[in-house]
Amino acid sequence: MGEGLFIKCKDCEFENEYMFGEGFLFSSFESVMELLPHRQYTRAKEILDNNQNTTQNFDGYAVYQCDSCSSVQNTFLIEIKDKDNQVLFTSIYQCSKCKKNRTKLHNHNGKLKDYRCPKCQSHKIDMGESMMWD
Repeated sequence: MGEGLFIKCKDCEFENEYMFGEGFLFSSFESVMELLPHRQYTRAKEILDNNQNTTQNFDGYAVYQCDSCSSVQNTFLIEIKDKDNQVLFTSIYQCSKCKKNRTKLHNHNGKLKDYRCPKCQSHKIDMGESMMWD
């Protein structure tokens, strides 16, 4: 079962709600892959069809934040790696502004460690659980 977290910045009033965890659709790599947008799904399928000896990994919804500008991506992880452990596909995008990788922020008891407001970069954030989903 997944959960939601409501975020509100005390400095600029930015607010958002993020999803965390896994629902019933996270039973297998194939079922999670089907949650990808069409273009990403097609690309991942081509990689699997054209590469032998790949390893696949998936994880539930989480928040990924740019270390530089604090932009956020709230999504699930799908990774395909080759036999040399090189990433061939990932569902986590680089930051579109900075072109840097995003870092996964860990949700501990309804609190996101090291979360910064994506609008003003403040660490003064109210957080609260908002929903349960499956």
